[in-house]
This record gives sequence, structure tokens and C-alpha cells, in this order.
Amino acid sequence: MTRVLRLGMASSAHAMPAPGVEPAEHVRRLAEAGRVLEARRYLETVGDEVRGIALWRQLLAPPTVTALETTSDTADEMGQNATWLREHASEHRGEWVALRGSTLVGHDLDLVALHERLSADPSITFVKIPRP
Repeated sequence: MTRVLRLGMASSAHAMPAPGVEPAEHVRRLAEAGRVLEARRYLETVGDEVRGIALWRQLLAPPTVTALETTSDTADEMGQNATWLREHASEHRGEWVALRGSTLVGHDLDLVALHERLSADPSITFVKIPRP
């Protein structure tokens, strides 16, 4: 007997919501289950006029990368962030932390809430501390 495991979905496939599940709730469930690519494909089929979809489209958009010139100050701050993380990460397991050099400027379980409080400062680095 031959067993075949289906490890991925076809690039055009996306999971449809169960009856009675709102589109934004369906996207949330997919994202929380780590099925981000499926959530993105589903979002392509739903218009922005559907409540909550525009926000999910923004949150799940592929990341954009902007190259910055690295200065010695930037490298020093990155080293300070790494030092802080080695010394204090165990105190913030499962949380997002906001660092400026070797200083913790905020922490929260919710990245969006933390970012909203501190986003005016471009020198802040946001890091998710994983649970053990």
C-alpha cells in the first residue's frame, strides 16, 4: 500500500469559511493556525467593503524591505539590543518587547497595541520573545 501525504495546497487554493462564519473571522482563524498563505489567497476573493477585511489585508500583506545605510551607531544599537535580549528575554516570554539600544521602552502581548503606543519613535526595535 502506498501512502501519500498532502503537505501543501495548490497555489490557487484557499479554504472557504464554514457556513455562518464572517469573512474577517475566517481570516483570523487561518492566520492564528499559521495558514497565512491561505488567508492571503482568501483575501483576494473578498472586497474591502466587507467589515474587517481591509485591516486583515494590511496585516497579512507580504513584508516590504527597505535597505538602510548602516552606521556605526546602528551597529552599536543592534549590539545593545542583542545584549539586552540575552540578559532579559526570560522575563518577557510570549511578549513583544520594544527596545531602544539597551533600554526596554515597552512590552505587551499584543504587537498592534505596543506599536500604536510607541510608533512615533523610529529608533525603536520590536522583538517577539518566544515561549520556551
